[in-house]
Amino acid sequence: MASIWREIKWSFIDGNLVTKLIYVNLVVFLLVVLGDALASMNMPRLVSYLWMPTEAGNAIRKPWTLFTYMFTHRDIVHIFFNMLNLYWFGHIMVDFMGERCFLRSYIIGGLAGAVACLIWSAVNPIYGNMLGASASVLAIMTAVATTFPNYRIDVVFVGQVRLKYFALFFVVLYMLLVLGGSSNIGGNVAHIGGIVAGFLLARYWQRTGTPQRSYDWSVIKGMFGKKERSNMRVVYNRPLTDYEFNEQKAKRSREVDRILDKIKESGYESLTSSEKQTLFEESKR
Repeated sequence: MASIWREIKWSFIDGNLVTKLIYVNLVVFLLVVLGDALASMNMPRLVSYLWMPTEAGNAIRKPWTLFTYMFTHRDIVHIFFNMLNLYWFGHIMVDFMGERCFLRSYIIGGLAGAVACLIWSAVNPIYGNMLGASASVLAIMTAVATTFPNYRIDVVFVGQVRLKYFALFFVVLYMLLVLGGSSNIGGNVAHIGGIVAGFLLARYWQRTGTPQRSYDWSVIKGMFGKKERSNMRVVYNRPLTDYEFNEQKAKRSREVDRILDKIKESGYESLTSSEKQTLFEESKR
């Protein structure tokens, strides 16, 4: 048992931000399930402090729920599919765009979903509560699909599908559900809010460039006793000569041509992480 706990602890510490957020969602889910079980003993349900009221008046009295709802699940099927999609699309985003884009897409997408639901409810009252990471996950999926529309993913029973078509399917689906007056109207409006946020974030980063790729987790690792050895050294660089600059440029061009030939022969999935990163960096030049 101790070894299992140790493995879980270090997978959280050493894992990227996708892994960390999945763990956060799972821990909150387990606490909510435990709180529901304890409710039979006349104790208040934990979930009532975490989910977001869909009425603006009630949401204003619980402003923290605009953040907590996006980490809260109550149903095993709901959290399973949300975490599965967060794992898939989250890793694509982290690999190509970095952890900072990933976290910002998650938070901003969740907030956009909350605001969209509250605005809709102000016009067409919705009575209830909202929870789940769906708006955040859809923001991440849409941002990735907007940035890399031709990236192919494997869909069960369908085969390889370009991301732009996969994302378009969900846009049309949730629009139809909203217009058709589905029973989960608040959730579907929030989904659209997340999709819009993901699209706008991707367009913004395409114009301004993505932020610094990752966070420094050395402080957290140090808290758990895992010290990292510093590899810092001073390097003095001189300006490149014209010959050296042109040589580097030609070398990059040859590497890109090699990667494109590899895609043509074996498909995009055959590329290594470094090759994918090279393509992404060259696309921004």
